[in-house]
Amino acid sequence: MTGVQTCALPISEKAFLEAYRLRALFRHGGAGFSEGWLGALELETGHLDQALQFTNRALAAARRGDLAQPEYVLLHQRGRIRMAMGQSDSALKDFAQAVDGTSRWRMEVPAAHSALTSANTGLNDSIFRSFVEAAAARACLTGSKEWAEKAFQAMELNRTASVRESLALADTWRKNLPAEYWELLAQISREEGHGSQEHQGVARRDRLYLKLT
Repeated sequence: MTGVQTCALPISEKAFLEAYRLRALFRHGGAGFSEGWLGALELETGHLDQALQFTNRALAAARRGDLAQPEYVLLHQRGRIRMAMGQSDSALKDFAQAVDGTSRWRMEVPAAHSALTSANTGLNDSIFRSFVEAAAARACLTGSKEWAEKAFQAMELNRTASVRESLALADTWRKNLPAEYWELLAQISREEGHGSQEHQGVARRDRLYLKLT
């Protein structure tokens, strides 16, 4: 971190805390946004316990449907915090859920929209990279073929999504998508609606996502 960034952190913290205070005082909503940003700030300054507390609150707000950062963004943030705390198992679980969330977003949002926002692309790449690195490390440590496959699968999903987004500004992208694309998207939506976390259900969704890409 540069000296300029280091000097800016106390100023940022003061601004975020004031925004949080005003939102809580006037009950205008959006406290989850402030909690998410404060969690990110505490992570950068190394205050991991506080970072985890703020991020958990932001996640709770997102899951209630209150104004907050997307759930997959906060899951990635919590994974980074937990990794810094040495909680690699919990971090890997958060990274995996974040990858699932950002994969769904990239499949369901028209690529022309996502490609116009470079920040989204950078964030998505960071989420996938965190999971791939953590899953690959777990595979090397345990000799697990399953984690090696998951790391490879995530890498391929990110690569193919990036290719799709690079072509997104073509006027005819939607016309060129075959009917099978929309049929698979409908199947994925139905699978997500069932919400099964059993191995077979998760594996079935993974296969559908790979076929869709």
